[in-house]
Amino acid sequence: MQRPTADIIRADCKRIATVAELSDSLVRIAARLADTDTPLSTQQVTRRVAAMERDLGLEPAAPSCRGAGRPRRDGSERTYNRADQRRAGAVARRWLRFCGEGDCL
Repeated sequence: MQRPTADIIRADCKRIATVAELSDSLVRIAARLADTDTPLSTQQVTRRVAAMERDLGLEPAAPSCRGAGRPRRDGSERTYNRADQRRAGAVARRWLRFCGEGDCL
């Protein structure tokens, strides 16, 4: 599969930032995008939010705080770290404010 270009990444970041609310997690943002004509997977949203963090000069969230989460000890269901619930939507909204119109990527 071909790597996305900077224009595609920027367009994805804009779409994420426009649908995201401040308190949204990566999973919630992916669910909001599922209703659009070009949905993104949770993994793609994770990558785009990481790109937004780099654009803003933020320290990236630790991998344990991102959307993948860790399986429970009994292996039943994946759980998500609460840190990503406070961060992904806020990063997207901040990115839209500071980089949405400029040339950050």
